[in-house]
Amino acid sequence: QIGKKGYHSYVWSLCLNCGKPRWVVLEKGKAVSDYCHTCGNAVKNRGEKNKNWGGGKRITEDGYITVKLSPDDFYYPMVPRDGYVREHRLIMAKS
Repeated sequence: QIGKKGYHSYVWSLCLNCGKPRWVVLEKGKAVSDYCHTCGNAVKNRGEKNKNWGGGKRITEDGYITVKLSPDDFYYPMVPRDGYVREHRLIMAKS
């Protein structure tokens, strides 16, 4: 009736991130996923979970080493928009 095959039950649900409506499989009375395919991949593949994670360090065009800080880090207020702080600034702040 809704174009879904198999023995599963489905529910019409909105993605928590983008609001896109879609059919979701029900398991034990609960939707299997809260996110659409696109948003779900973006959520689960961030940071250390990404297969291309490089350890949270990178080198800028100017030659500075930058370090990724998580939002719950004490020194996070030092971080610009990209989430990386220059390593020498972080070392001086910690000392």
